[in-house]
Amino acid sequence: MKKRLGPVILLTLLVQVLPACGQLTIDAAGVLAFTRIQGTTYVLLADHRNSERGWGTFGGHREKGEAIEETAWREFTEETRCIYRDLPPVDLTMAPRVTEGTYVSYLVEVPYVPAQTFSSSSAYPDCQGPEFSERGPWAWVPLDVLERVLEEGEAEGQYRLPSSCVPEGSLNRLWRVSATVIHSSIREGHLAPPDSTVETAR
Repeated sequence: MKKRLGPVILLTLLVQVLPACGQLTIDAAGVLAFTRIQGTTYVLLADHRNSERGWGTFGGHREKGEAIEETAWREFTEETRCIYRDLPPVDLTMAPRVTEGTYVSYLVEVPYVPAQTFSSSSAYPDCQGPEFSERGPWAWVPLDVLERVLEEGEAEGQYRLPSSCVPEGSLNRLWRVSATVIHSSIREGHLAPPDSTVETAR
């Protein structure tokens, strides 16, 4: 007589087998921050200091014991030098998100803060370590400009921000990972104005 496997055993086997079958584990997360001013959507980007990556959204690797939403908000807080630390609590589990491989990015609408403000020293004593100095300078880039950058970048094989959108002397390269995140966010309608109807591409 053949023994039947109970549901708990079956579930355990599935958990063990699925990763071996190509299921990806999310190990990094971040935030795509945007704001709207007089009907125009702007995306907040920052350069990667001491790196050839160039400009991008915010995020990094998950630390031991963190929920992935905690990783995203911690990285965003560090890379914007705690400017948005006093925002009302943001429930990222309810926020729109895009996933690229093992990386997930949450879309969060934030209040406008002049880009130069991010370069100022943080008023918080616990926001002074090296992890708070990995990014900069910062810039708000209009969404329609990013759409053109993505379109031209697909044809040229590299993404270049207009020099008018970034501080003088900084690289105008848009990091490929962030380009993919922004493109997916646009395609899925996450950055469309609230009163618009967008057909998402699946």
